[in-house]
Amino acid sequence: MTDVRIHLFGGLRVTGDGAPPPVRGAIPEAILCRLALDPERSFTTGELVEALWPAASDSVVSSLRAHLSRLRTRGWGDLLPGGRGGYRLAVDPAGVDVIRFRRLLETTGDDRAAALAEAEALWTGAPLARVSEFPFAAPVITELGMLRRAAAAERADRELAAARPANALAALAPWADDLDDDEMGRRLAQALAEGGRTADALGEIDRRVEHRREVGGAVPETWSRLRDGILRGESHGGAGGAPGPAADAGAVRGGGAVRGGEASGAVGTARGERVGEHGGPVD
Repeated sequence: MTDVRIHLFGGLRVTGDGAPPPVRGAIPEAILCRLALDPERSFTTGELVEALWPAASDSVVSSLRAHLSRLRTRGWGDLLPGGRGGYRLAVDPAGVDVIRFRRLLETTGDDRAAALAEAEALWTGAPLARVSEFPFAAPVITELGMLRRAAAAERADRELAAARPANALAALAPWADDLDDDEMGRRLAQALAEGGRTADALGEIDRRVEHRREVGGAVPETWSRLRDGILRGESHGGAGGAPGPAADAGAVRGGGAVRGGEASGAVGTARGERVGEHGGPVD
């Protein structure tokens, strides 16, 4: 293994001692990104073709081999061992930011809060930003987005339960303009109210209720209850209370509701639908 670090958030970057030169071209970058998502695994030619091209042909196989050969001659030779066992990227999995992100979200106990914050700090841009159109990328991008949302919900609930509304607002900031996400919107309104910004909290509720009406959707009764509670000066302490243990995971999937007591469980639920580090989708 080398000291090279692979960054997949915000587009492929490579840093560290002995880092090879930047890669030019979408296909070479896509090859490296797919290998980096699972650096302990060797991929056959057929697996890489399937990951990068929706329709395979003899010319596609030749193109893949030509791209790999050029990468090796342009400074990537030490990191791209090949042979009958297939192709792999010879880097430490801990040096790949997406893998570290996932592992941080698996942290339990007293270190979990710090691990959640560290994981968010790794999110320096959209994952696989320049190769999102390749077949392998979409499920990874979706999974990582689900994990990030669930982790942010848990962080916000922890901060609200600890009477730190400013920190909760910081955790929720990436979802401030997602008017379709009612659960994150309710957390935002609660954090504003807990921080003494009652008018802003009521404005956030009105903004989201108006959006619901504009798109022809039903307005959940929870918005009225939240508004009434804020006007009465009630303290919510999180979207549903302090975050519970991961074992309390509910049936929270996709873009559905993530409530306070379910937040850490939702991280695990989202992870259960991911493309695994060692192959295809995890059952």
